[in-house]
Amino acid sequence: MAALITKILARKPKAATHWSVRVVDNYATHKHPKVRAWLARRPRWHIHFTPTSAPWLNQVERFFALITQRAICRGLFESTTDLVKKIDRFIRIYNANSCPFVWTPPPTPSSRNLSDFVSEFPGQNTDFSKQKRCHVLEKTGIARAMAKNGEPEQRCSAANGAPLWALRGVGKLACFACLVLLLAILFNALITSGLRRINTSSFGVWNRIVDGTINAEIVISGSSRALAHYDSRTIEERTGLTAFNIGLNGSQTDMQLARLKTYLLHNKKPSLLIHNLDLFSFQTTHGGAYDPGQYVPYLQEPPIYAALARIDPDVWKARFLPLYGYAAEDLRFNWILGAMGFFGWNPPEDHFLGFRPRSSAWTEDFERFKAMNPDGVRFEIEADGVKQMEELLRLCKGQGIKVILIYSPEYREMQTFTTNRAQIFERFGELTYRFGAPVWDYSSSPISARRENFHNSQHLNAEGAMTFSKDLAENLAADPILGLGAARPYRKEKSQ
Repeated sequence: MAALITKILARKPKAATHWSVRVVDNYATHKHPKVRAWLARRPRWHIHFTPTSAPWLNQVERFFALITQRAICRGLFESTTDLVKKIDRFIRIYNANSCPFVWTPPPTPSSRNLSDFVSEFPGQNTDFSKQKRCHVLEKTGIARAMAKNGEPEQRCSAANGAPLWALRGVGKLACFACLVLLLAILFNALITSGLRRINTSSFGVWNRIVDGTINAEIVISGSSRALAHYDSRTIEERTGLTAFNIGLNGSQTDMQLARLKTYLLHNKKPSLLIHNLDLFSFQTTHGGAYDPGQYVPYLQEPPIYAALARIDPDVWKARFLPLYGYAAEDLRFNWILGAMGFFGWNPPEDHFLGFRPRSSAWTEDFERFKAMNPDGVRFEIEADGVKQMEELLRLCKGQGIKVILIYSPEYREMQTFTTNRAQIFERFGELTYRFGAPVWDYSSSPISARRENFHNSQHLNAEGAMTFSKDLAENLAADPILGLGAARPYRKEKSQ
């Protein structure tokens, strides 16, 4: 410190006869006894130290921090020489685009107090010109403000006044965001393409529907009861007409109608539609569609998207935001099947012409259901559900498709457990009267009396489905009203 002041006096001799104020950091040598003795002999020199434990007030310390953050942290160095080389390389790159550190806090009350103090100095009109006083005030005021508010700011102004380093940072973030978006779009396309390539399982059925490769003469639609009760192979064999099952697991009438519309959009209209009836045929979907992930690859289909949008207005996110549908809606992780399907893999086949048999034996679900509902159960008849059923029949009538409404076998004890069963069947009769669609009720069939035919109270197992499908196919072939002229008589030897 003494050597520095001596050098200043050598360059400016008059400084020895006037007041001088210097601001220095808290380096220990600045407070050495020899420095203090030297200053004591020169009372016109006033030294102000930056606050203790505040190295960030020294701008070179801010630069040291940049070196630490950008060149040293998370780095791998083989030796001290390697470390030095990388620091030197950082300094060269930094100097090529270097910017000064600028103190920005406004003047504080302490700086105004200092202004009053400086105005009392003798010789203020010579050594402390206006420019120098402002410089001292700025440095002192900023030092005090930064002791309270934070670090200095490194600022390089562009044409619009924005810091260049900030613009570079924004550019890097934008490039990174674009890269992530591009990867999301590509991966979303890969998954969707993979699911659309699958030839087996439920996705195989979906793909045959939207690809228009079914074109069956008899189509079966409905919920999981349709899916598990109607063996298309048996119906084909005994009627001589091509058949396909588009039953949709866990669906209500609104989604069943959407799937039928999608089928008719891509395939030739069938000669006959068999629509399976349920106790909840007059209900629509509430609280979200069952297994929403299955619909994600087919959201471009207008009937599917429109039906899902009525259920959940936020379905647009799954359609337009890459990977959102598979991340937020795909609870069964179908995206894994899609990734594997893209490379030609297919899951094991469990749908046969759309029919999915259930091999399980009777479960105890019904007993638990009865224990939870000792007074029976009631299935509401919703106005929207009635409208959806009417729209389905109106659609078929408009396209000249014959329709049979079939109430497939239901476990007989469950029939006595439904308190408003008569009202529901009365509504079925009204549909027959209005649209001319006959109702075939298998509630009293011997199949309904045998527990061995059922998986639970609502669903036949594979053996029960085969028995029911044979009986139904024979009735279809024998019914003159249907006019299935192409149907061939059932011959016993074919069943051997």
